[in-house]
Amino acid sequence: MVLSGRESLIRLIGKRRRFLPNRHSILSDPIPNPNPIHQPEPTTAVHNPQNDVVICPVCSLTLPSDNHRINSHLDLCLAEPKRSSSSGTKRKLTQRTLLQLNFTHAPSHSLDSTRQENFQFTEHEENFQFAENDSAIVATESSSLASDSNSNHIDINHHDVIDDKCGIFGVKLETLIVGRRYGDKEEVCVGDAVSLLRDSQNVKDPNAIKVVSADSGCSKFLGYLPRELAQYLSPLIDNYGVVFQGHVTSIPKQSLDAVPIQIMCHRTPDGEIKYEDETFKSLWKNAQHAVESAIKNPSSVKYQLNFCIMLQEVLRNNCHLLTEDEKTYMESFTSLSNDSQRLFVRLYTRKGPWFRMSSISYPEILDTQKAVLELAEKEYICSVENGNQLCESDMNDILDVLTVSELREIWSFLLKKSCGHGMKKQDLISSILSTNAGLWTHLSTMILDRTGLCIKISSKAESLIWRIERLFFLNGEQDLSSFLLVDIGKIKYPTYICTILEPIFSNRTNLLAYEEAIEVAQIIDEALDANKTDVVLRCIQIAKSRVSTVLPLQYSTSESVSTFHHLFTAPWVYSKVITLGISFLEQERRYSDAVDLLKWLQNVYTCDVKRGYWTLRLSVDLEHLGYIDESLQVAENGLMDPWVRAGSKMALQRRVLRLGKPPRRWKVPSFSRFVFKGDL
Repeated sequence: MVLSGRESLIRLIGKRRRFLPNRHSILSDPIPNPNPIHQPEPTTAVHNPQNDVVICPVCSLTLPSDNHRINSHLDLCLAEPKRSSSSGTKRKLTQRTLLQLNFTHAPSHSLDSTRQENFQFTEHEENFQFAENDSAIVATESSSLASDSNSNHIDINHHDVIDDKCGIFGVKLETLIVGRRYGDKEEVCVGDAVSLLRDSQNVKDPNAIKVVSADSGCSKFLGYLPRELAQYLSPLIDNYGVVFQGHVTSIPKQSLDAVPIQIMCHRTPDGEIKYEDETFKSLWKNAQHAVESAIKNPSSVKYQLNFCIMLQEVLRNNCHLLTEDEKTYMESFTSLSNDSQRLFVRLYTRKGPWFRMSSISYPEILDTQKAVLELAEKEYICSVENGNQLCESDMNDILDVLTVSELREIWSFLLKKSCGHGMKKQDLISSILSTNAGLWTHLSTMILDRTGLCIKISSKAESLIWRIERLFFLNGEQDLSSFLLVDIGKIKYPTYICTILEPIFSNRTNLLAYEEAIEVAQIIDEALDANKTDVVLRCIQIAKSRVSTVLPLQYSTSESVSTFHHLFTAPWVYSKVITLGISFLEQERRYSDAVDLLKWLQNVYTCDVKRGYWTLRLSVDLEHLGYIDESLQVAENGLMDPWVRAGSKMALQRRVLRLGKPPRRWKVPSFSRFVFKGDL
């Protein structure tokens, strides 16, 4: 039977990490005494400068910028019915409208109309990059913060400005015709003239641009421009009337392969005044940048591009969470050769951790040996090729790369036996490790004589890439394989706009605390699989001792925007660990320990949607211990808790009716007629 709460913890952990940087300290360091559980005393000194205020999104009241006061006010503000002065009707606040509400800092001075327009401009946008067949989508994020300038489009290369208003004319762009399978089956020749036409009705890409044959009066459809370039050229064509024409520069070997072309912007009779604004310059510069990127990486494969997109987005949006050394280290990935980048992504997505060099072969990687040397130089991988380099902690993992027949040879040599054919691979590995007394160097030599050079992802790269994935996807259920599902069309995302007002993690300390909490969650999950009771109990104690001292947690209402941020805090993860630990203690019939933890949770997490489950389990465990009166009292108090959800409330009602029969309780509760008698 699956322990209650374990499935949600598994989803939170996601794919188990091969390397946990804090595992040793978590399992060996002494556990500090749990922090005292009490409400912190309010401080007497109150710092409330004029600008340190926010505006309530419900009643527009100006409030001090204090989390506790904001949450308390929002609770009261949403609990009281608000009436419109004009219609006199109640304001209906649903989950959808609440998620759209945001506290904004009150402006210290009035903004002019232009700056207000820029401030309200979308700050986070989901773009979808199509592959060459125009059917595969790669969901990527691109975010930019609104500034005080008069431009409502922020270019990442804003330092490069087109000074010449006519600089667009005469500039040649080298690009490709992709999506040939969707075009007319027409032969193309070198020098054939082509024109660009907008295809705004394209359901897959509203920025799509068709490439047509100019020699046939634009009646022959040849294919599309690449998505990366079309997203910048389409607004130039739509909003500025820019006309692009060009010609075919070479012919591919296969008729459906991408066709290289050269295009150039032509002057229009409307004049050039409209080309002077900053938005036009920014779009044109981005188009040039997209072309240059394609030239530098002409043979990039999808998984390589996807990985680089993820890396660049996190470095751009979450640079405040990384140290300078980490940023330099991750930025160095873009300087690696195509072969090195592809090999690293390939190895990172495989099970591992160790890989035989002789078994690594991919058709898109031309020189594997050179790629390994470059990755090792940049500390993205580490290798071992002789017995002296192999450490004891890696022995079990590196034995796993051997075949069963190779393991039998080593087993027969160590035990001086010739059989072992009925043993499974893991049994052979366990037997070899258990008989390795005084033969460490010899065993290492025998293993590497059979495996040859072995490589694995370095622990530094492993930790940082895991963090990059977590920051990009914001959950443990998605990883780089999610890009593959999008590429093959299994998952399609709608076009939508997301406005980011504040980062998920405000500082690096919060991020590291959250990551360590995820490690504790993985350790307890692994311990449950291995039936290591001592490790499970230690993880419960660690989770309890490391909960923040600012508790009780002051969650706002479950529909509030701030609730989303609590999902990325260490105390929230630790509450999941302790909830799973309570289920484990109940399975072991350690009801007294479970009761103590449940009472602790209720005192600490005063505003949490799990309070209904905790209250129900506390009542049940107290009944197991024979404390019927206390169990009934807990159930009755739970019915008065506003954080108890409907399902738990119904279960508590049934318990009250069952435990509260006369003479323990004489008065019949009013809800008794709504509870189905067959459930009692």
